[in-house]
Amino acid sequence: MSSIKEMVDKIIEDAVIDKEEYAQLMKSFHEDGKIDSEEKEEIGRLYTLIKEGKITIEE
Repeated sequence: MSSIKEMVDKIIEDAVIDKEEYAQLMKSFHEDGKIDSEEKEEIGRLYTLIKEGKITIEE
């Protein structure tokens, strides 16, 4: 399984996130029942880029 950072990097490289990627990412974030500082950083990085329109969410 890829690390969360690797998954986010791929999403950023593709400039798109689909439902499957989103589901896998959320599963990885919640896998251990806690969201640590690295995970928070990756969540923030991803959501900032979505908000800025640099990443598209595919339905």
